[in-house]
Amino acid sequence: RPLLLTITLIALSSIECQDMRGEKVLLFSNSTCPETPWYFLCRCDDGSDEDLHSCGLTRDGMAVFTLHTNIKSDEISPDFLSQLSAKIAELLQITGNALIVHVIGDEKLAIGGKSEAPNGFASLDSYRSLKKSKLLAIRDFIARRLGITFDRLFIDTVKHQPIRRHKIMDAQTLNDKERLRIRTDAVL
Repeated sequence: RPLLLTITLIALSSIECQDMRGEKVLLFSNSTCPETPWYFLCRCDDGSDEDLHSCGLTRDGMAVFTLHTNIKSDEISPDFLSQLSAKIAELLQITGNALIVHVIGDEKLAIGGKSEAPNGFASLDSYRSLKKSKLLAIRDFIARRLGITFDRLFIDTVKHQPIRRHKIMDAQTLNDKERLRIRTDAVL
């Protein structure tokens, strides 16, 4: 089964836009899909839009980019990392400075559910296909290639719910969704 690998960049900068009601909200410029500036788009293998995920704002106003790609855990090769680094570099030109990288697995990879870890974090032991050393290697490779430092690396066992292209969400709704998601993260 392909592993859903998600890289989330929390950036210091974002762009002020207007939503459909004319209200100003902080969203993103997106060279890939400029007609929907609040989304970064990576399509599913079947070409559908089911894998559209939002770029949102955290409670403290940080901007969030999410990049999805389907890959098996044994296919995380130097070539893949080079491509991933190039894509992150492209996003950094838009967002400014990245602080945090998330590596997120499909919830079906998890076994045993929540652990007794502090703050209700999902257990690292619940992963069958991902190894902590491999995730750290991904982070370190990207950091070296881009010449940047990431403060933290997260693993998340909760599968993201896609946000459809036509659905406009205001900044407060994005804040609420992001806050709920971040609470489920396990810190490496």
